[in-house]
Amino acid sequence: MATKYVFRPGYINPGRKAPQLGVAYRCAGQVYELLPLTGIDAPDLARVMVEVGLQGTEKRILENRDLRRLARA
Repeated sequence: MATKYVFRPGYINPGRKAPQLGVAYRCAGQVYELLPLTGIDAPDLARVMVEVGLQGTEKRILENRDLRRLARA
């Protein structure tokens, strides 16, 4: 039986210059620059999702802090 995981990142930083989509996007990006713990970079999130899919993890619901911890590992 397959195990399901829920990924709950905060802000996802695209890691490159993306077109500005609106006021909310610009505000979130500025908050991320000031408080980087509020989000995760898109390449790091992708790597964590692949690793969790292949290897699994104890937690089923991965919050932003869990994702950042796994990205550093």
